Amino acid sequence: MTTHLTDMEIDEITRAFAIADDDLDELVHDACSNAASKKVNGDRGGLDFETAYDQFHDDAELCASSINNSGISAQLRFLTSVCDTTQALRSLLRERHL
Repeated sequence: MTTHLTDMEIDEITRAFAIADDDLDELVHDACSNAASKKVNGDRGGLDFETAYDQFHDDAELCASSINNSGISAQLRFLTSVCDTTQALRSLLRERHL
């Protein structure tokens, strides 16, 4: 079950890890890229590998850009959905030395 962050939790995590505006951009990009790679290596919906790779990764770039341009709250909510739990998100942030 995916955990949804409250505004209070977002504020607390942002302060606890001293997250600045661009700190999460790479994490979001990596998460979107990983999802695209899984799609390419899974059901490509009849697309050949190269076409699927290009299409899915282009879509991932647009998704990451949209999330990153939406600010820290959107980034943390997205990363929590990828991690599934707030605890896993905190572990990821610690691993990345934030």
